[in-house]
Amino acid sequence: MSLLKAKINATRYWLMVMPLTIIFGLFSSCSSVMENSKVNALRDDYCAPAVQYQQEDTLAGNENNTVNPIVAGKLNTHDYNLASRIGLTPLIADYLNSASPTDKLAAKQKLTDKIILFNTQVEAVVAELDCNGERFDQLARFIHDKMAVPLPV
Repeated sequence: MSLLKAKINATRYWLMVMPLTIIFGLFSSCSSVMENSKVNALRDDYCAPAVQYQQEDTLAGNENNTVNPIVAGKLNTHDYNLASRIGLTPLIADYLNSASPTDKLAAKQKLTDKIILFNTQVEAVVAELDCNGERFDQLARFIHDKMAVPLPV
């Protein structure tokens, strides 16, 4: 008797699950019918970042080319040039000139935020370059495999 109940329950289960599976399969297909921006982005260039980088025009250098003597006295030439290129010299000056511990902490937080943002952007560019390198390796392997196959005579 329990074997019969098990078969009936299994049949009921499949009668309920099968239509749902078919409906789900029809509406969530992975075919080329799906056309949206995310699918196109993955197909065209999946290495490109999903969001734009926050880019300021600080890479062109200091517009007024004035050297902050307080900051320049604390950093060597290389570090000062890097800090000025990514826009850190005003924040470093604010940190060095702050009198109260609260102002010093606020300036340090702004400086840390800017450094973390720059670091994240550099890591994103590195990941993008690595991804493109992998794509080129895949393409090279594909071309090599195609060339290694003997052509029919």
